[in-house]
Amino acid sequence: MSERALDPFAIELAQPADFESLKILLDGANALSAELSGERQWENSKRAYEQLQAQIQNSELFIIRDSEGLPCAAMALDETDSLWGEEGSDDNAVYVHKLMKNPNTAPSGVRLLLLGFAAQEATRRGKTLVRCDTKLSQPRLINDYHSLGFNDRHQTVYSDGKPAILLEARADQLLQAIEIMTPLPH
Repeated sequence: MSERALDPFAIELAQPADFESLKILLDGANALSAELSGERQWENSKRAYEQLQAQIQNSELFIIRDSEGLPCAAMALDETDSLWGEEGSDDNAVYVHKLMKNPNTAPSGVRLLLLGFAAQEATRRGKTLVRCDTKLSQPRLINDYHSLGFNDRHQTVYSDGKPAILLEARADQLLQAIEIMTPLPH
């Protein structure tokens, strides 16, 4: 894969000073989700804000900054996920959460950049899988994950009662899929 596509310097850990900007980013991502699917991705904003704060404190939230220095895209990476039951505590996966972007300021291909980073980070940590979850009411997002090689693993229900799907991809295959989708500069 091209270094341009996965430049590790473009992605950094979020800092406590980024919290207010990340709340705005999350609210914008929620508004876009509601516009596209009729439903917000994160229903409980207060809980989502608390999760953002914890992810920042635990060095789990990665961001890309826009030309003004503000977060324009973000993703949390975790090594456990209770939603996955016993599988969620195995030692072979990283879990992607809060993948979001500002469509007005994020660079083109930022979703691929972040997911590629997740796959590289999984490999760096000695893990072979990248896992994520989303609401079943988000077919466009599910199709995007499928196009990158994510497979459906389980259906479950979020704490708010909404049905969800758990998806998984092998890190090496995810990197290959992203490489194919990301044209190299001439």
